[in-house]
Amino acid sequence: TRSSNGALLKPGENRFGNQAVAIVAVRSRNRGGETCEEISCGEGLQVDLDLDVNVDVRSFNVGASLVRSDGLLCLDTATPVACAAPGRKSLRLEIRRLDLAPGVYTLDVGAYSDEWETVFDYHSGVYPLLVRGAAPTRAVTAPPLDWSELDSASKDPDHGPGRLSRPGP
Repeated sequence: TRSSNGALLKPGENRFGNQAVAIVAVRSRNRGGETCEEISCGEGLQVDLDLDVNVDVRSFNVGASLVRSDGLLCLDTATPVACAAPGRKSLRLEIRRLDLAPGVYTLDVGAYSDEWETVFDYHSGVYPLLVRGAAPTRAVTAPPLDWSELDSASKDPDHGPGRLSRPGP
């Protein structure tokens, strides 16, 4: 079986579960709605999922994770899904701003029973995401920030010459 991006899904290797709810398509889109496998740091990301509910379940959970190439889990989110009858379900995860450091990541997605005890379908390492930006860093996030030099003659008692403010206890 091939994923929606053409990758080979191999049971027991990058696809797991009993297929009671099967993930049949995963599409990553940029804020303009275009299918993509790369974004710039700070850009938004939409993840569209199509699932076939093959058995009579009243509800189940769907999760998505972003994993850095070294295996570090950088984002993990899930939502419950109500289901009246077997058939096709389509979901969208909207990440308004993704401040991940530049690098290579994978989007892992899964469908699970409502109590999380059964894996219906889980795709691991199948959907790549490249985050572009300035030079890569060891940090996980790269939020917008600015450094500035304070005037050494500052009259602010909390920011005297050569002092950096730190949050209180």
